[in-house]
Amino acid sequence: MKLATTKVYELTDSDSIEDKELQERLLREREDSCYPEKWVRSIDAYRVLCPEDPMRLEGMRHRAIDDAVMEGWILKSLDN
Repeated sequence: MKLATTKVYELTDSDSIEDKELQERLLREREDSCYPEKWVRSIDAYRVLCPEDPMRLEGMRHRAIDDAVMEGWILKSLDN
């Protein structure tokens, strides 16, 4: 998640995130955080790095298996 966080904030800082509400929230959370090394949440990394939502997560209930698969998609997106 450290690599994902770095990539998410690179995209956030360059104004490259399609979802501007998400981008603004990420910037605000980073600014307000007492921990500058804090990682972004998996779901936020997924939304930024996989905007096409290959898992079709939006509107679904949260399950533990989804977290594992979601992190797989995050890793895959970092490899591109």
